[in-house]
Amino acid sequence: MKKGVIALLILIAGALAYFVITAGNQAQPPPPPPTPSPAETKPPAVLNTSTAMPTAAETPAIKSYEINYSHVITVYIGNIALKMSGWTVEGVGEYGNYSFGKLVLNIPPQGPVEITYKAATEGRTVYVVTCASGQCQAESGPANYTSFLNLKGDSRAEKGSCSHLGQAGTLYEERGRISPETLSQILSDLSVNGTGVFTAVVCEAGGVPLTTSANVYLNVTLYGQVLTIKLIVDSSAVSISAYNSTRYKLLLTEAKAAQRASA
Repeated sequence: MKKGVIALLILIAGALAYFVITAGNQAQPPPPPPTPSPAETKPPAVLNTSTAMPTAAETPAIKSYEINYSHVITVYIGNIALKMSGWTVEGVGEYGNYSFGKLVLNIPPQGPVEITYKAATEGRTVYVVTCASGQCQAESGPANYTSFLNLKGDSRAEKGSCSHLGQAGTLYEERGRISPETLSQILSDLSVNGTGVFTAVVCEAGGVPLTTSANVYLNVTLYGQVLTIKLIVDSSAVSISAYNSTRYKLLLTEAKAAQRASA
């Protein structure tokens, strides 16, 4: 594959790895949290039943949580199919929102490429550090920054009930279009022109996605090369626990420090 296509795939993987928290879920600035301890380098594996989410019937919105998701993402470019898999941890709470995770993308003949990232919000700004193939990039932007995993549909229809991890939820189907402006925002590091469409089926409890199955179709021009790309995304929560303010503070400190180092 051409170098530009490989770069596009790595950026797509980075974008897919990042469940960005929208501005509507932001917390107000709080008193300083406790002094942080080292962040975990692997996702939590145990469901904390003492903080288990209420069912959809009990509350319309969950305000504070940490969820560990597993992801399997398949990217089709022409007759080429590449698979990514990994995990992310997403935290939403009073101090601010945070996220970190790892995806592995196998690109022949280069072999596996590991994409890691960490992100945290402060006020209406999100700070993100993404690393791939030993190269890291730090960036900041508005906290409603868009990723492929957080696209908002033009239409949303209730399809019935669902359950996951013992939580009762509602099944929704979303459909939408990806404008040239949105695509440019997602893949800001490449000069990409194009549009796309997507469909997604989401199981939500209290407004929190527990499972997501999505198909994304893109028609893009990259370095003069016309590409048709299809992405199949399957994400599933594997554990739910309490919001971790210590983890948030440490991730925010590290992400902001990376911005200063790259300035």
